[in-house]
Amino acid sequence: MNVPTLRRAFRNIGFHVPVLHQPVVDYLALRQAVAAALLKLDEEAQRLAESLRIRPDEAWERVMAPDLYLARERFIRALLTLSAWRRTAAPAPHGWTHREDELPR
Repeated sequence: MNVPTLRRAFRNIGFHVPVLHQPVVDYLALRQAVAAALLKLDEEAQRLAESLRIRPDEAWERVMAPDLYLARERFIRALLTLSAWRRTAAPAPHGWTHREDELPR
């Protein structure tokens, strides 16, 4: 997911848009922002599910616009993929900072 799409997704759910100045995103800050946004939406979906007595997935679909519902799944998959990549990544080549080595190229 590119940065403009990510910013739009955060704006649409009414959550603080993380500042992403560089093409290489600070992985930890992004992960924390996404997790906080998803938690906020999850709480809202749970309240809706309890009040209407519907399944949580149905509540998610009502809480989020359809494209954001799919974005939620993509966020989760992307975070899992990046977490797995970071655990198996080789040490950074000489001269690279830790931040530059955060995301696969």
